[in-house]
Amino acid sequence: MKKTALVLCVMFFFSFSYMAFACKETFINIEEIAVEGISEIPLSMIQSLAPKEIHKLTKEQVQAFTLEQISVLPVQHFLMVQVLFLTPFQVNAIIAANKALQDSHPFPFSFVSVLIRVHIQNVSVPNMALISPRQINLLAIADIKKISSEQLAAFTPEQIQAILPQQFAHLTPQQIRSLTLRHIQALTVEHIRVLTPEQLASLTLAQLAGLSVEQVRSMLPLQIKVLTPHQISTLSIAPDQVPDLGPWWIKALRPPQVRALTPEQIQAFTIIQVKALDGKQFSALRPEQLAAFTPDQFEALKVDVAY
Repeated sequence: MKKTALVLCVMFFFSFSYMAFACKETFINIEEIAVEGISEIPLSMIQSLAPKEIHKLTKEQVQAFTLEQISVLPVQHFLMVQVLFLTPFQVNAIIAANKALQDSHPFPFSFVSVLIRVHIQNVSVPNMALISPRQINLLAIADIKKISSEQLAAFTPEQIQAILPQQFAHLTPQQIRSLTLRHIQALTVEHIRVLTPEQLASLTLAQLAGLSVEQVRSMLPLQIKVLTPHQISTLSIAPDQVPDLGPWWIKALRPPQVRALTPEQIQAFTIIQVKALDGKQFSALRPEQLAAFTPDQFEALKVDVAY
């Protein structure tokens, strides 16, 4: 009996010693690892780093992690200053890993949002499509302005719609010109109504032609007046869509803009739209536009015209 107890004690001692040895072998003391040795740490150990060890990482150590290592490192435990240490390549590796693992083990939402805000200018063009609408909402105006034309062009229509109106109003003219036709068609009424004179002036003819009647109709009077006659002529408004603009839209046109309308568009004016014309607008009409007026439209005119 004593012999059996002695054997069990010996076995327990050796088992405990082995476990202690094993734990000692898997423990990582970050402070003792040289920068050159960071890339040699096995992925299994990288994954198990404790928050207190991660907090000890220096800038040089953070930047020494390989893309494979940084993809499995518990970066959600990074201090704010350590987020700043990440290289553009590491940032994109983390974003790609977050997308790939979102169903099984996603990084905390708050960390990814901070990462994107801090490094928005370093997000690769292909990875721009991985940014969620909520993360776009959290971008500050200063962050929005850092997005390059190439990055913005990589957004999906859904991401463009996720840009808040107050953010959209601060896009630079260069950013506005980078919007694709699909982006333009995805703009909401709220987006259209916050367009500044500078943004409207920067719209290309192709972008203007891509606006729907609903989008054109949603423009405010001051925005309509900003458009050049050439821009007015570029808008894709079929004659049968002219009545949808309403009288206030016609009333907002400056005389040179009225001249830019086609005779077919003029002929499509409703009686109410015709009555919205003032004397200066009527006087600016070209002969071919006047010839397009129907008898009913002429009868509806309530302006004094000097012949």
